[in-house]
Formats: sequence, C-alpha cells, structure tokens
Amino acid sequence: MRVLYSHHGIMGRDGWGRTFYMAQGLADLGHEVTLLTINPMCTFGGTKTIVSDNLRIKVLPDFFSKRIKSSGFAIWSTLWGVFYAVSHRYDVCIADCGHRFTSIPCKINRLVYKSLYISEWWDFFGKGGYYGAKSRLFKLLWGKIECKREILDKKKADAVIVLSSFMRDRAAQNGIDLSKVHIVSGGSIVRDVPPFYPLRKTDGVIKIAFIGINDFEIQSILPFINVLRKTQMKYKFRLILYGKSISADYCERYDLAEISEFRGWLDYRKNLLTLEDVDIFLQLRKDDNASKAGWPNKIGDYLAFGKPILLSPYGDLEDFVKGKNGFFLVEYNEQSIYDILLKIAELPFDVLRRMGEENRKLAEEISWKSKAEILENIALSLMKERHG
Repeated sequence: MRVLYSHHGIMGRDGWGRTFYMAQGLADLGHEVTLLTINPMCTFGGTKTIVSDNLRIKVLPDFFSKRIKSSGFAIWSTLWGVFYAVSHRYDVCIADCGHRFTSIPCKINRLVYKSLYISEWWDFFGKGGYYGAKSRLFKLLWGKIECKREILDKKKADAVIVLSSFMRDRAAQNGIDLSKVHIVSGGSIVRDVPPFYPLRKTDGVIKIAFIGINDFEIQSILPFINVLRKTQMKYKFRLILYGKSISADYCERYDLAEISEFRGWLDYRKNLLTLEDVDIFLQLRKDDNASKAGWPNKIGDYLAFGKPILLSPYGDLEDFVKGKNGFFLVEYNEQSIYDILLKIAELPFDVLRRMGEENRKLAEEISWKSKAEILENIALSLMKERHG
C-alpha cells in the first residue's frame, strides 16, 4: 500500500512517539509510507525530506509560533501539505488528529484520488473532556470548531482508530457507525531501544523517573511529589524528571530542587544512557473521563526500557495490568503511594531486576510493529470491501 500519514504537530513532539512509530511499523511491513510533519524552526518555504530506514518523512515549513504549530491548526504548513497531497496518489491516508486542520491533506487526497481516509481519535477533545481546561483564547478562536469537527470528522472517515473502550463507547453515543471504529492502544519501542534493567546502587537511593514532564503533568503526579517531600522519604528516593521546562513557580512551590533532578528533553535515539541509573518509572493520572479516553503512550516506552512501573491504573489499564508482575499498583492518593514506597524501600534489588525483565517481555508482545499489523489489516479489509 501507498500510505500518507499526517502528524498534527512539530517533528519530534506532539504525539510523535505514537505517530512516528506507527508509520515506521507500517513501513517495516513493506508499505510505501510518507509521514508529513512540521518543521520546529521558523521557515517560510521549502520542504525537507528525511529517510528513516524505509520511512520517508516530509518536514513542512511554517513560520507561526511553536504553540500554534503544535496545536494542529497550523495553516501555512497545512497548505504545503495540501500541495503535496494533490500531486501524489495514495491508497490510504491517516491523520493522527483528524478534526484539526492538519488532516486536510488526507481529505484532499481522498477527494482527488479516492484513497481511504482513516482518522485517529486519541482523546476526549470536546465538552466534558479537555475542552474545559482550554484557555479562553483557545475557546474563542477554535472552541466551536473543536467541538463540532471532533465528531463530524469521525462520521465522515472510512475508519476510526480509538485508544480505549471508553472512546469506542463515546463514538456509539455520538452516532458513529461502530463497524468502522477500532481500538488500537499504544505500542512499545522495542525495535529501537535495548533494555536498561535496574542496576545495583551503592548510595541506597532509589531513583523513580517520569518522562514527559511539564506544568500540566506536575499536577498529575502531585500526590507522589507530596509524599516525597515528607522528611522520611526524600532521603530514600529521588525523582528524575525528563521533558520540557518547568515553571519557576512550580519548582519553588513544590520544593522540586530538594527532591528531584531535571534532565531535560530525552531523545530516544541519542541519549538513552541517562536512563541507566533509573530504578522505577512513574505513571500517575486522575481516574476521570479524560484519562479513560486515551492511553498513556509512555507506558510502552517504560516497558521497553526494562524497568518496574509505579502505576495508578484507570480505564483499560486496569485490565492491561491484571496478572502482570512488573507493576507497583497504587490508588491515586498520597497514603497509597506512601505505603507502596515503604515496601519498595525494603525490597531486595533482585526483585526490581526480575520485574524489569518481565516488563521487557511484555513490551515485545505489544511492539509498534504488532500495532501496525492491526492497522494494516484494517486498511486491507477496507480496500478489499471497496474493490470487491
């Protein structure tokens, strides 16, 4: 198949960890795949082509701010994507954020060449979901478009990919034909990274890491931060943070300098050695509709790195972790987290090592290539129906 994949944000960010690896997985299966993404630099013209193994990446120019380019509403790069889509024939077009402007090249290609259009529906974007947390400016500029197109885009797509059973139920509630809705949760990056199993320590400090930190995620892991600030805990554990910058206000308010170490953005293809001294990974989110709608992409990454995971399960994650031995399961509250940290502090090192090995095995079962095979089967089935 000739596949066009449209990423809604800038290269390397904004859900890149799912879109890139899914596109790479399709390419590894022998398909001719082109991935559209946006240049993080300010550029007015000219596309850049990058070949990653057998995946072709087209980096589109855009002169707007990174914030707009990350939103899916970037107009200039979308126009360049339209020009590209009009001049190239594809069998299947996939948009990772179908209701945003950046999906237009896929829809144009379907209009011109009768290709299939597959829309990915990652999150609960509208009212009742992330819409409520958006700024007044966003609601003023894009609010009505966001809420209307979130559903309309899925009704008009040939197939819809959701990440959870919650979103499949929401599709049914909004009159979307369930025969075209498919659950494809996140995969794991075993193709590109080796395991970094926990190492024995001489200082006795257990390092627990969170990847993808920002001011929003600080709020998500606040129960863990508050526990670590307790005197009897901060000398036994250290929080390692990877991601974007954290505001000075939050650093001061939560004593982050005293309990944590910030290591900046983690590029999986360059500086993975900074993960060697990490013992456990952390994943915490409130058990609400916005959480249940999506799937934490970093879970697959954590599994691939071969470390135990401290997790508060919600939605489909509850079934995912049943019978698995690589997780420290907690409720989303300080007492539960405090109790599990006391137990972790007394565990022999070999337990952490075995848990990490179990998680690497699980990662291999849910590789991105296996997820791409599901997407491949969906597309091939649609093509077979269309052509009889």
